[in-house]
Amino acid sequence: MGEKTAAQRGWSYALLSRCRGELMGVALLGILLFHTYHLAVIPVPVIEWVKSVGYVGVDVFLFLSALGLSLSLARRPQRLGDYLFRRFVRILPTYWLVVGGYGLLLRLAGRMSLRTVLWNLSTLYYWFHIPNTFNWYVPALLAFYLLTPFLFRALERCRFRELLPALTWCLVLPVSTFLGIKGYGYVNDFVYRLPVFFLGLLVGWYIARQRALTGRDALLWAALALVSPLPGWFFPRHGIYFPPILTFALLCVPVCLLAAKLLSLAGEGGVLRRGLRFLGESSLEIYLFNVIFVLEYDFFAAFLDIGRGRVFYYAVTTLLDVGLGAALHRLLTPMTDALRRRPDPH
Repeated sequence: MGEKTAAQRGWSYALLSRCRGELMGVALLGILLFHTYHLAVIPVPVIEWVKSVGYVGVDVFLFLSALGLSLSLARRPQRLGDYLFRRFVRILPTYWLVVGGYGLLLRLAGRMSLRTVLWNLSTLYYWFHIPNTFNWYVPALLAFYLLTPFLFRALERCRFRELLPALTWCLVLPVSTFLGIKGYGYVNDFVYRLPVFFLGLLVGWYIARQRALTGRDALLWAALALVSPLPGWFFPRHGIYFPPILTFALLCVPVCLLAAKLLSLAGEGGVLRRGLRFLGESSLEIYLFNVIFVLEYDFFAAFLDIGRGRVFYYAVTTLLDVGLGAALHRLLTPMTDALRRRPDPH
């Protein structure tokens, strides 16, 4: 028992799996803070810096989602239809209820056509560049779900599997530049995240195979972290746009490992970890409500934007994000869990 406890307290890739819910909670907080566009400048440099880079919370979500998918696929064989059904049923009922309800309200108010409402419900609007639609994240997430079985199969069959995310990272800049030239740059929010998603699949495979976090691994992640600023310095000097998301892709694994290690020291049942797990469990629902409050700032600000610095507005809407999201998660979870537990022939 003592040896097991000592192993759990050490550094390992499994830390990411054990603290996955809490890390999602941290990522959500970063996104909520990033979305405070209208909040007055806070005279605390660290908070202002987090506000400016909080968008990488989406990348952490995708990394952790890929990690979970990889673990699931590595542990047992799954038919493609069963795999997709279980993943889509976690996302789509929630999405349809929130975004569909929001779209119908806009339709009744004369602010959205029925055609646009239907495009929103289909999640295809992102790929066809339909104007006045919802948000890129859920369509991109569903596309990643579709790609995962094929990416995971390639990862398993490749002898030098670490080269696959590395190659993906190298290809993103030319591919995204080409798409921009051809008029398809609107899909680059998805393209930019391919490396970090592939990294999640790789680390999930490591965990499933009980691969140790060796000193060599630690040196590799540390080296990537050290060189991560260089491309962002080099390419802009030559007139080439370099997305900061690709810088974070090189930092994601060491940053998440460090955060997971710090969280593991806080104790499983502590207030901090329980609170972050609570946010992580309802992160999709909270995110969807948060996007609505961001999109409808002008409407809600008419009666919530009081006091100095718009602090009251964001305090109230953040509480509503969390409260409504957690309530909807609790309401839908029994149904979605029952659907996901349907008999599997394997």
